[in-house]
Amino acid sequence: MVITFANQKGGVGKTTLCMLFANYLVKRGINVLVVDIDLQKSIVSQRKSDRAAFNDQEEEYNVEGVDIDTQEEANVLMEKCKALDGVVLIDAPGTVADNTLLPVFVNSDYVICPYQYERKCLESTGVFVQLIEALKKKVSQMKLEVFFVPNHIDAKVGTKEEKELWQSTDDVFRRFGYVTERIPYKASIMRSNTFVLDKRQEADVMPCFDQIINVTHII
Repeated sequence: MVITFANQKGGVGKTTLCMLFANYLVKRGINVLVVDIDLQKSIVSQRKSDRAAFNDQEEEYNVEGVDIDTQEEANVLMEKCKALDGVVLIDAPGTVADNTLLPVFVNSDYVICPYQYERKCLESTGVFVQLIEALKKKVSQMKLEVFFVPNHIDAKVGTKEEKELWQSTDDVFRRFGYVTERIPYKASIMRSNTFVLDKRQEADVMPCFDQIINVTHII
């Protein structure tokens, strides 16, 4: 199974959620490979830093950095990912407008798309939805499903009118995929790494991640 973390807008937390989800799956006995195709290679860098911080712990999953410059290279990568046992998590670049990445979405089983209740982010997420829907119309065999994840959410923030608007936003996204439980804005989430999922992190992500697991039948 191949799950890609992506959105048209950067800075929405896809890299953090990818690491948290990898740790979450490994803790439940799932074989995981993380493939970092983001230009910044943030997860690759995080793994290097984590090796020093967790030098007495075994690396329970591999993190591989891959540069993709052509659609052919993307197709080769996806063929390899689809042939592997377990779950492959792909961290995509913050912008997905480049046609080079189209094979990644065409050949992924699921996309996890984090978003925040902020105008520019919602506009960018809308652009991403349009891209995916256009691809589905063009590629008949494409079976991709999307999980929209409200991320960095502070429950104490927002007027009544704003919260009603946010609910309306979720309802729109439900027309194009699944809208999960919200991931809270907490310091523990910001301290994610590629080795350990602590109890606070697990409690914060469980409602969302369990939804994804139940739909995808990973376990």
